[in-house]
Amino acid sequence: MGTRLWVFELKTAHEGKSAEAALQEAIDQLTSRRYGEQDAVGKLERVALVFSLTERRFVRWATVSET
Repeated sequence: MGTRLWVFELKTAHEGKSAEAALQEAIDQLTSRRYGEQDAVGKLERVALVFSLTERRFVRWATVSET
């Protein structure tokens, strides 16, 4: 069984910031800053999550592939 490294980027959606915009911001940040790539010894799993402050739940998420 291989080693897996999980990296989560969390953003919030609120009045004035849509869930879609927050999700894209999280994906861009994971990609541009290359989170987890320097520590990856096995499989790197990167996930972008958006929590809605008004709905009080996660409303968007996406996995981010290695580039």
